[in-house]
Amino acid sequence: MNKFLVITPFHNVEECLEQMIEGVLQQEYKNIHLCLIDDCSTDNSYKIAESYKNYSNVTLLQNKENRGAYYSINKALHLFKDEEWDFWHFHGADDVSDLTRIQKINTFLLENPSIVGLKTTFFRVHFDTKKMNYENGRPHISTSEGTAFYSRKIFSHLGYYHDSRFSSDTDYWWRLEAFIQTNPKLGFSLGEHTEPLKMAYLRRGKDNLTLKYDFHTTRPKYWQSVREEIYYKMIPSNNFYRNIFD
Repeated sequence: MNKFLVITPFHNVEECLEQMIEGVLQQEYKNIHLCLIDDCSTDNSYKIAESYKNYSNVTLLQNKENRGAYYSINKALHLFKDEEWDFWHFHGADDVSDLTRIQKINTFLLENPSIVGLKTTFFRVHFDTKKMNYENGRPHISTSEGTAFYSRKIFSHLGYYHDSRFSSDTDYWWRLEAFIQTNPKLGFSLGEHTEPLKMAYLRRGKDNLTLKYDFHTTRPKYWQSVREEIYYKMIPSNNFYRNIFD
């Protein structure tokens, strides 16, 4: 029976944090531990999360300074690196999972045991109107590494997320792809779960990274630097590990 470590960093999301937490804790599949990390919120987010701190399947952490989502995820992974779990998942603080989501993900993973990285599908909704977001006349429904599940089997090979403010989930997925291609005898594979079982709110506040960073300039420069590091340094050395804390 797979155990899922669900990691949620949060910063100033008081309007949707409780809905996100309840969406995880009320999952039909129960073998889940939720780790919440407050990244120096200035609203009531921490108080909301604190009301769950005595739950046996919830851990609450708090950063001393604002460090961003990926530092916070790494902090949780480091804390739980010697604990028992089978898959970890970065769950956005302003995302809400269907209550059947992890049960269906678990079934898919059991049916495909070679998968060590599984992209999952979400649909984006405007928080204020609760209406579907459209892009080019179509509903925004995406399958993404940003909502992926990762097996513990690859943690010792890849280590932690890149300590960047954005797009470190892309870095992690690309490193995993390169690791699998470089080490085919391990028999690892990647997969996609295409049923949209997660709602991602599109907020217009200043803390929304989706709107804050420019896809046309900042992210492409970061992606290029990551590609170069993977293909010119990591692949030749067969070392894809990012050492953040160890």
